[in-house]
Amino acid sequence: MFNGEEDIRRIVKILNNNAVISRDTGGSAVVLMGTGIGFQRKPGESIRPAKNLQTFVLSDPEESATLIELLRSFPPEESEIVRESIAIIKEGLAKPPAPTIVLTLTDHLHQAITRVKNGEVLPNPLQPQIQSFYGPEFAIAKRVVNHIRTKHGIALPDEEIGYITLHIVNSENNRTTLQETVAVTSLVAEILALIKQFYDQPLDTDSDDYRRLIIHLQFFARRFIEQRDFTTTTVDISELVRTKFPEAYACATAIDAFLQQKKRRGIGEAEKGYLTIHIARLTTQPNH
Repeated sequence: MFNGEEDIRRIVKILNNNAVISRDTGGSAVVLMGTGIGFQRKPGESIRPAKNLQTFVLSDPEESATLIELLRSFPPEESEIVRESIAIIKEGLAKPPAPTIVLTLTDHLHQAITRVKNGEVLPNPLQPQIQSFYGPEFAIAKRVVNHIRTKHGIALPDEEIGYITLHIVNSENNRTTLQETVAVTSLVAEILALIKQFYDQPLDTDSDDYRRLIIHLQFFARRFIEQRDFTTTTVDISELVRTKFPEAYACATAIDAFLQQKKRRGIGEAEKGYLTIHIARLTTQPNH
């Protein structure tokens, strides 16, 4: 976890100029990151609290060992970039991100910086969907990329905004992996494409109904990917909405058929009913 303790600690091991290992009050190893925190220092010396000092505790021993190895093997300036990036992310989020973000972001930013040095760009086919689905997190990621460009002179491509966004989103859902977050994003994009195709017209992406649909689809997609049982829903409204919104219900039925064909799993009548309502709200506006 991120720790804001205002106590004096002692250095156990120097990782690089900007990162050291210390111990918390319970004796557990922690990683301290701050500008010059390890420069010309020795194990056993004390560290006083500072505004730019960040403490990272990874409860999983394997994750902790991986982070330590990453910080030891990567250039010191990269650990400073990670520290600054996480500070921007923490400032932008309502709640602190999961502690594992320091591990995943350290590795990702190293790979991203290496690609820039090699003149490579990693395409991000989900970039438009990521920006649409995760607007606040995308804005934070854009601040991170612009900061790295401006302060450190590293020309990260725009594609990195999307990738960093996914790391931020994943850190808000600590029980999921980055692969699951990508899978959720992909599934929501596929369902939206089906809705657009069914109605043969673009959706009003600036409307409140569109945003409500996105939120519903994100929760739905996560439950679907985690293979939760949709049949446990206690209220089945499918018969009601089938009569009131026949076109939207037909669209929801098409989505169900797509999922059964591609994913080998349907969603059930109750969930189809709730999906119908969201589709109907969006597609029964005056311009549809």
